[in-house]
Amino acid sequence: MKQQQNIRHHHYYRFICAVCLLSLPFISQKITAQVEQTQILLPQQYEKNVSKKSSAIQETFYEYPYTGNAIDLSDFKKIHPQADLPDTLQIDAPLLDTSSSPIILMGYFKQTQLHTTDAFVLLLVENINKQFVTFYVDKNLDGYYFNDGPPITLEAGNKAYPVEIIPPNQPVRTFWLELPEQPDRVEAILKDFKKKEKIKIINRFTVEFHAGVGSGKTLYQFDDLNRGFPTWYSVQQSEKYLGVALSYDIPILRVGVSATYQNLFHYTSYTNIRHDNPEVLIDPNTNQRRIRENVQIERNIDRHAKNRLQWGAFLMGRIPIKKFAELQPIVAVGKISTLPNEYLSDTRRGVNISYALPANTFIETGLRFEFTAGQQRAFFIGISRYELQWKPSDFLEEGQANYQSTANTWKALLGYRLAL
Repeated sequence: MKQQQNIRHHHYYRFICAVCLLSLPFISQKITAQVEQTQILLPQQYEKNVSKKSSAIQETFYEYPYTGNAIDLSDFKKIHPQADLPDTLQIDAPLLDTSSSPIILMGYFKQTQLHTTDAFVLLLVENINKQFVTFYVDKNLDGYYFNDGPPITLEAGNKAYPVEIIPPNQPVRTFWLELPEQPDRVEAILKDFKKKEKIKIINRFTVEFHAGVGSGKTLYQFDDLNRGFPTWYSVQQSEKYLGVALSYDIPILRVGVSATYQNLFHYTSYTNIRHDNPEVLIDPNTNQRRIRENVQIERNIDRHAKNRLQWGAFLMGRIPIKKFAELQPIVAVGKISTLPNEYLSDTRRGVNISYALPANTFIETGLRFEFTAGQQRAFFIGISRYELQWKPSDFLEEGQANYQSTANTWKALLGYRLAL
């Protein structure tokens, strides 16, 4: 732990490296070292690639920021006090792109039966958090990076890449570099999102955004006194929603106002006009009876406004069901305005018969399930039913009576809330 505290400016990026000494009996070593989340280890899947007459040794590399060619080794020497290293090491390195946040990886390979001296290895790395990472390797350990061949560029997720270093008057040492697959950016954002402390929205003003779909049915009927028979009507409709709400949250209640744009994207209507009493008909050959309703059915002879605005106030309870989940019963009341504010009841005669359709009152009840998703943020799903007191102005002409109507719609919403 003391060594870990001496490591500065670390990243959270994991490398995998194996140091393999050839021509020795196989010794399986499992040395697990972790310093500030940066380590270079031999994974099991590479052991099968090591000759049976060899030895595999795991080493840990330590990460420092690259600030220039004068490398401060004081912290690294505290980790490896046996290392014969100066406090400052002067290297001759290529010009690194400072925008790529270059770093240094320091490793110390100890003596083995084949190698009689220790080896200090210093890697220069560019684009550490990218899909393609570039390594500059001082292969002959002379501090001069211009006589070691081109840099090594590795792609995250590819197979391990072998690297050879040649210590002075020593056999070649081989190690492997491998970059783990970079996490998906969306997955990383969600992971970071989950790590953040969750705090419920309490005693705060909030803004809400929601969207959804709905399906409803409108019915009306009246008696045509001129004909002496009733007329009745039904329409099936499908709606889309996009809205916003403002509310104030206390521990057990929410109270607020909302406005929702409604788009009537599909409907089918049927108008039924009775022109005589039902008749009972008897087939003289079979004596079978059937009823003739004497009803004329017209399809889609009217027109409903496709754009609507639902606005009003709501009151919502907050019932905890888990630590960060709530069941929220809701009651809302308000008006629904149509754009344009008219109803075309009959389009068959060439001249449309229209009636003004003022804002009609609605009452809505439903349930929501809300889940806290961060610091005073939440998302929810909900289902509700609203009843609209649908009635065009002056729709009852002279000679009509006993008008009745019902308009009910079920809707589902998905939304997100955050405290202001």
